[in-house]
Amino acid sequence: MMNRISKIALAAAVALGAVSFGVIPAMAAQEDAAKAPTHAKVGKKERDGLIAAGKAVDAKDAAGAAAALAAVQPLLETPDGRYNFGLIQVKLGILNNDKALQLQGLDAMTSSGSATGTELMNLLGNQAAIAFELKDDAKAEAALTRMQQLAPNDSETIVTLAQLRSNQNRIPEALTLIDQAMAANKAAGKPIPENWYKFALSKANAAKLTPQVVKFSREWVAAYPTPQNWRDSLLLYRRVANPERSILIDIYRLLRFQKAMNGEGDYYMLANALSQTGYPGEVKAVLDEGVAANAVNLSKEEFKAIASTAARVTEDKASLANGASAALAAATGTPALKWGDAYFGYGDYAKAAELYKAALQKGGVDASLVNTHLGMALAMTGDKAGADAAFKAVSGQRADLAGFLLVWLAQKA
Repeated sequence: MMNRISKIALAAAVALGAVSFGVIPAMAAQEDAAKAPTHAKVGKKERDGLIAAGKAVDAKDAAGAAAALAAVQPLLETPDGRYNFGLIQVKLGILNNDKALQLQGLDAMTSSGSATGTELMNLLGNQAAIAFELKDDAKAEAALTRMQQLAPNDSETIVTLAQLRSNQNRIPEALTLIDQAMAANKAAGKPIPENWYKFALSKANAAKLTPQVVKFSREWVAAYPTPQNWRDSLLLYRRVANPERSILIDIYRLLRFQKAMNGEGDYYMLANALSQTGYPGEVKAVLDEGVAANAVNLSKEEFKAIASTAARVTEDKASLANGASAALAAATGTPALKWGDAYFGYGDYAKAAELYKAALQKGGVDASLVNTHLGMALAMTGDKAGADAAFKAVSGQRADLAGFLLVWLAQKA
């Protein structure tokens, strides 16, 4: 998650420790400074002391380098002088395995005014990484904030700042930053690492931030639509939403559509809820799938009552045609919704959609519930445009579920 900083932190000792102090010309005149190498425009007062300190640290003379640094520090007068002073501090800190001294050196280099552009970003990255290691959150935050100012769309910096906010238990701010990082990657045409979604979800879930849990869950399965991710996402949504039974059934219907049912518990949950609503066709279909997946044993006591509902399939099927005719002639939409759900359970999605549309036209029903079922039925018939319109008409308590269904619809072949 912290690619820029973690990579820099790993390479910091090698990269900074390997820099030769030859960048300071021992005999360069000030009038030739424009021709001097980068960071070589040092003043007369500081030059000799910096050269002496540099030679000492290159010779691994830690005591001599420390003495030379102490002597030259009051004489520093130029941005390049302060930069090179900080560089020697970093090298001495590496020599002594002194992280605090390395951080002091990086402070001097980044505040010198001599480093700019990519070099300054890399130095700030090192500064933030070591500050993290030393648990100096204030300094890490300052470095990361400055990096973000220099490169507002650098998503790695934004994510690392989010990690810091999380460490400080500032979870809403961390999630806002993660969202910014994701937006930056999208704008740049870059993929969003899956662990960003997982980080955001874990923090939102721990903080019981339901809207953020739903948002990042939905975005996660949109980007990484594996059956396991769908299952984890929908069950997490179920836990935070604590939905009433009709929504619970539709959550598990979506799990079934995504082939994300896993284990006896999932099949029991859906079959039992459907059994309580009295739709034998769908109950039987769910139980049959569970048996085929070796997840359901119908001889178990908990499945016996459910199986008794499934056993009414022949009688139930015989009543479909008359029930649908009566529903289409009824004054309100309630019967049409009921028989639409019955046809849905038998997989006759076209007839179900016809009845759902009649229910909406007649009224007297929960329009969001009907549009949810209408969208699912139309999607199963291949009418993606109609399903999209139906899902987008859902509001209230079902709006979050409709968001998941829209993701499913977009992924449906």
